[in-house]
Amino acid sequence: MKTILYFGERNNPNAKVMDINFRENVEKKIHEYAAYEAILINNEGNITEGSKSNIFLVKGDNLYTSPNKQVLPGITREKIFTICNKYRIKFMEKDIGYKEISSFDGLFISGTSPKILPVRTVDMYNFNSSNNKLINSLAEYYNLMITEYINNRK
Repeated sequence: MKTILYFGERNNPNAKVMDINFRENVEKKIHEYAAYEAILINNEGNITEGSKSNIFLVKGDNLYTSPNKQVLPGITREKIFTICNKYRIKFMEKDIGYKEISSFDGLFISGTSPKILPVRTVDMYNFNSSNNKLINSLAEYYNLMITEYINNRK
């Protein structure tokens, strides 16, 4: 899946509040570059979240994501943390500058609809995220969690 960097941030990332102008500007850029999602960069130059998703980056066996105060703390994001704790996957919430993105092995977005969706490109940077062992394991564990939830409701 193709993404772009978008230099802008939501006024209150922790609240699901619609800023029509911001949303329109992001959607215009996404459409202009034929991308699926825009990765938001805040005023300090740090990766925060997707315009309609959360973003996770992988380096080796470690998972990184933005600090909770900078993003909409979605349910899927929390489930990924639960999976990491259950399967002893190391994860860190930390500021990551957008200029560091090329040093990562892969990345994915998360959300209710996309679940765990590997990212192929970010602007001019290419990643082999769909073949990343950690990303594939997380997607498998997440799908298993959904299946177990459904089966327990029957």
